[in-house]
Amino acid sequence: MALTYGFYNSYNGDRMYDATDISSIFDGILNDGVFMSIGDAFIVSAANGMQVTVGSGRAWFNHTWTYNSVASLHTIEPAEIVLNRIDTVVLEINASEEVRANSIKVIKGTPASNPVAPTLINTELVHQYPLADIYVGANVTKIIPANITNRVGTAACPLSTGILETLDCAPLLAQWNSQMEQQQNDFNERQMTIQAWYDLVRADITLLQTFNFDNIAELPGCTRNTVFEANLSDSNSPNYGMTDEQIEFILDNFGEFILDNFGNPIQSSGGINPIQSSGGINPIQSSGGITETIFTTVGLTTIAVRTTVFNPDNTITVSVIVYDIDGVTVIKNSVITTTFNSDGSITEVVV
Repeated sequence: MALTYGFYNSYNGDRMYDATDISSIFDGILNDGVFMSIGDAFIVSAANGMQVTVGSGRAWFNHTWTYNSVASLHTIEPAEIVLNRIDTVVLEINASEEVRANSIKVIKGTPASNPVAPTLINTELVHQYPLADIYVGANVTKIIPANITNRVGTAACPLSTGILETLDCAPLLAQWNSQMEQQQNDFNERQMTIQAWYDLVRADITLLQTFNFDNIAELPGCTRNTVFEANLSDSNSPNYGMTDEQIEFILDNFGEFILDNFGNPIQSSGGINPIQSSGGINPIQSSGGITETIFTTVGLTTIAVRTTVFNPDNTITVSVIVYDIDGVTVIKNSVITTTFNSDGSITEVVV
């Protein structure tokens, strides 16, 4: 370049200056970079879905200034189905005659199993400065902070602290990224702990689905309530001779009877028939039924219900219903009918 100078007043067009001449007065005063003290210094952050936000800021590159007064949204192209890729958000300085403009763009990377950031343009007229790299995993539908690597403050896109000063923040960014990675690892560990707890809960639900009813009743935090329904018909005890009267009592975790529905302690003789109590309850006849309910000791949420019916035709029907954690939604329902045949064999039908 020959000797240049300026500025002088023009007479009849003998002194003509262009934008580069005007900008060149800052050469030696301002160095190229993003001004760290203005706005958000073009820092890129995650927005909604596949969008990212480029913060406000001011930059000076290639004798031109760029000012982003408010944060701007930019959309990342949809993820690949199988492969990963890295896209780069750039500040493009385009001095070509047909463009002559600065802009913020997203440069799409090449899909690969182990992708790399795209190669940026750096020619005489077009320069692209990386603001951030965006990792786009296969089949993702949302960009999260862990997917973004900001490059403002690196050698490729330095920060400018002011007149004649620029700052390479690569070591600082490396420290930030390391801290972010550690936080992500901590989050992953917590997520694994939560998942392990959830799997344990699901295992308990699977146990319920096997209908091992008596074992379920032994689970910590569970209480079993048992109701006998029978026809009581002793004329000598008219107060207890009503049809289908309910006798309710609570079993403890060792299967021992605690109280009847009169609040009296009762003992079992080792079987269902008969039951003795101080309340004068008569022996239960062979017809009737038993309803057993398992519920949470705290909250009284129903876990499972087993109903045993002794049918008049000498068959026994046992139905078990298992509920989801809300105590309402049925997740399993099984009915087994047992028939005692005349030849001594037993037939069971599962529905």
